[in-house]
Amino acid sequence: MKKLYRNITLIILVFFLSAHLTPGQSNQNNLLVSLQNYPNPFNLQTQIQFVLAQNSEVSVKVFNILGREVKTLIDNKSMSAGPQIAVWDGKDNSGNVVPSGMYLYKVQAGNSVLTKKMSLLK
Repeated sequence: MKKLYRNITLIILVFFLSAHLTPGQSNQNNLLVSLQNYPNPFNLQTQIQFVLAQNSEVSVKVFNILGREVKTLIDNKSMSAGPQIAVWDGKDNSGNVVPSGMYLYKVQAGNSVLTKKMSLLK
């Protein structure tokens, strides 16, 4: 439970700090701040944490290292401003367990897009 409170505190801190950045320091219009997934590397599941500066349509997708979509976690869902979490269980869109390796996740909110790497280890 302490880790959850620490992560939420960190998300809120990043959210408030990002509101004072000039364009280009976090993303083009400061609508979105994404933290590194936790845990990373992961085995069974990982949490992708991000903060929205305002209400927005959000998509979160996971891609393999070749750029092929593996899993859609959130598909153009209307979400409110503030901290958000998407959970990936290491399975693809068909429910198959994916192999160990490097994956990318893309968080898109409005015109803001952030992409980060994560590692799945078994």
